[in-house]
Amino acid sequence: MPFPKIYLSHETLKSLNDEKERVTRKWTQQFKLQPALVKAIIDKESMDYPLAYRVDRSVLKKQAWYRKTITTAQKQLDECWASYGYMQVLYGLARHYGYTGIPFGLFEPNLSIKYGCRHLDYLKKRYKGRILDMIHAYNWGSNAWMDFDNDGIKDPGEPYKNQDYVDDVYKLFKEYGGKL
Repeated sequence: MPFPKIYLSHETLKSLNDEKERVTRKWTQQFKLQPALVKAIIDKESMDYPLAYRVDRSVLKKQAWYRKTITTAQKQLDECWASYGYMQVLYGLARHYGYTGIPFGLFEPNLSIKYGCRHLDYLKKRYKGRILDMIHAYNWGSNAWMDFDNDGIKDPGEPYKNQDYVDDVYKLFKEYGGKL
């Protein structure tokens, strides 16, 4: 993931980290999520960089719910097909959960983490709290359940479509003290 060359002072980095920690606590408490899961996803998705940005039209074009949340004019803009901030939240996903701002507003740590946690809350309910399935679906997309015989449950021994991602996030999750 290419990052622009932006040099931040030690004080600015400390301030950003403090803000990230504060809003992570706030939203993990609100949505009853393990902070270790959110921290692990932040590390993997953005490498802990608040201005992380990635455009991926190929995946998003397949998401009917996403296409319904943006206007015809917005569909032409890369900003609407991108993921933003610490948790790499998709603009259409945030709009699906009620966000009304501009795409670049999702760089703001509070918004990125809020909507990332909101989506994890949805995945927690959908996958009955199964952490590995939640990790898989966070990265692979909300329709990840379709990969599991249309029942939403991964068959024993069947690898995830994004197994390396799941392994990396799960390892970080355990390092941060997360429990299955």
